[in-house]
Amino acid sequence: MIEISREEADYLRNELKNINIIKTCRSKSNTRRGKRYVEESRKVKRKLDDFYRNRLFDSPTKRRSDQVMCQ
Repeated sequence: MIEISREEADYLRNELKNINIIKTCRSKSNTRRGKRYVEESRKVKRKLDDFYRNRLFDSPTKRRSDQVMCQ
């Protein structure tokens, strides 16, 4: 199982059908409350890699540097 963030879980739900994402119960004494876990498979790993690549290229700092280089 891989621990994922909320944004990653939303992305995976949109991209893959029949995916198992488990969210832990909310208990006040537990430090692991509200965490999301997904099954560890090749499809999931590839989609997470795509998510991170898209996130890097969509960052505002990358766009600004590209604009400066084009001018």
